[in-house]
Amino acid sequence: MFINLVANAADASLARSAQSVRLSWKVDAGSVVVTIEDRGLGIANAENLFVPFYTTKPSGSGVGLALAQQIARAHGGEIQLVNREDGDGARASIRLPLGEGRAAGSGLAGAR
Repeated sequence: MFINLVANAADASLARSAQSVRLSWKVDAGSVVVTIEDRGLGIANAENLFVPFYTTKPSGSGVGLALAQQIARAHGGEIQLVNREDGDGARASIRLPLGEGRAAGSGLAGAR
């Protein structure tokens, strides 16, 4: 899930000759929130982002974001993709629960 989102951000940034992707994380209300920001063109068609086989990439399969969303949901989490308000590019926020309430077998046991 994270590899796909970081690769998408890198592709978007490089398409505009921007050479940065920013990753950050925070703990918020019993969850960890990982944020990935790029400096690409932003999101043009937000309605179809998680539709399987929808892609804007010439060689894309359209499976990556749909699969990433399934993985996040399987762990009791969610993914939100939006255009950045502070400039060009997009922001992916992945929220995953910590401690109680996590999906069984999520690998987050004991995480704090």
